[in-house]
Amino acid sequence: MNLVQPILAHARTRPDTPALAQGDRTLTYRELATEVLRTAGHMIARGVGPLDRVGICLKDTIDYVVSLLAATRLGATAVPIDWRARPAEKMRAVTAFAPRLVLVESDEEHLVAPAVTPVDAAWREEVGRANAPGDLPDDWSAPFVITSTSGTTGAPKYGIQTHLQVYSCIAAGIELLPVPRHCRYLATLPLYFANGRYKCLTHLVRGDSLFIHSPLVTGHEYVELVTRHKANVGHVLPAMLRQLLEIAEEGRPLLPTVDLLVSAGAPLVADEKRALLRKVTPNFHDEYGTAMTGILTVLRPEDMVERGGSVGQPHSMIELEVVDDEGVELPPGGVGKLRCRGPAVGSGISGGSGTEAASEGFRDGWYYTGEMAALDERSFVFLKGRAAEVIFRGGAKVYPAEVEAVLQQHPAIAEAAVVGRRLAGNDEAVVAFVVVREPVEASQILAHCRTRLTAYKAPREVRFIAEMPKSPVGKIDKRALVERLDL
Repeated sequence: MNLVQPILAHARTRPDTPALAQGDRTLTYRELATEVLRTAGHMIARGVGPLDRVGICLKDTIDYVVSLLAATRLGATAVPIDWRARPAEKMRAVTAFAPRLVLVESDEEHLVAPAVTPVDAAWREEVGRANAPGDLPDDWSAPFVITSTSGTTGAPKYGIQTHLQVYSCIAAGIELLPVPRHCRYLATLPLYFANGRYKCLTHLVRGDSLFIHSPLVTGHEYVELVTRHKANVGHVLPAMLRQLLEIAEEGRPLLPTVDLLVSAGAPLVADEKRALLRKVTPNFHDEYGTAMTGILTVLRPEDMVERGGSVGQPHSMIELEVVDDEGVELPPGGVGKLRCRGPAVGSGISGGSGTEAASEGFRDGWYYTGEMAALDERSFVFLKGRAAEVIFRGGAKVYPAEVEAVLQQHPAIAEAAVVGRRLAGNDEAVVAFVVVREPVEASQILAHCRTRLTAYKAPREVRFIAEMPKSPVGKIDKRALVERLDL
């Protein structure tokens, strides 16, 4: 079985159901199957075969989805390349993994290599003339995608997932969806990132309808798009959720027709989650996962009041543990390294020069996420921050997430991030970066923290910034904050 087969099978069972829509372009499942198979046939004519690699450096469009499905249906391995990246970063992926074919936008000027091909009018004309291939591989264990994740050093680390492992990620997502109701998914997550791909594949496997839009839509635009498309499912970044909170009113949900709204990509604080549940939709969920595993935990609405500071419980297909440095499992409440195992977990892979495998995260059959965490007696997971971000203060450990949660309780603070500034020896000072929504003195913020935190955990200084540096998926870039410490 090939992961794409269940998607193409909808051409028989629901041929006229819209599969993908973007702007004035719509593909039904019958049309999607035809286009995917013709694209696969054209790729084969261009010399792509099973186990070859196909680079996909396209924007968040229908063409991206069709290219991904075509490459993986013929047995090739997809190599997503971020179209937003700098030219040197794009070339690093091309050089490292030597794709047989690299698909780029028609206006791409910087990515130059023999295999690079623009998806333009000429490409579409050639696809239209191509024949659907006959026999194609049906191997669950074949590699599906090479995915990247940023390590603590900022250098990309790469992992690989098979068709079966990606399907296991999809199965975890299906657990959340309103079944058997047909879903209309408003897709605004970047498709280059694993979570964006997982969500699209999840809905295509189900036979749902996807409406693709830019990740840069505003909160007001998002509400309008939900209404226009009659969308009942959305997975969005925290930055979008905060915009929705700003325009929402007390007393009535902002998105009353949405059956499932999920936060994805970066943490939210407990008060934000409860406000989203109250003001945006009672069907709000929070989830946590990684590029190498898909969804790990889900926090459901019924648990947000008592455990809003948690990212939820493990889903049914994952096993989670918190362990010490020797790999010994800690009792409930103990803070240690978070590790997981299950059928969705991929494996590390390295390419040529300039790449690094994610393999250091795999040990003894477990994948170490890089997060410090604690589990309570019901296996709710409380993240404490990246292991590399723990601050050592006077011989004790300070977990940034705990300090950030206290900072976020201050009514004047819109966003907060905590980093360590190196002092003499191995000691560090706790430094808080904050974005404020109204004027406030640093002394007031420090006093707020000192009344709520043990003395050594309270920030030594507060720095005001206009905007937090963030990754494309909304995570605060703490390396960029550390670089500002000497400014």
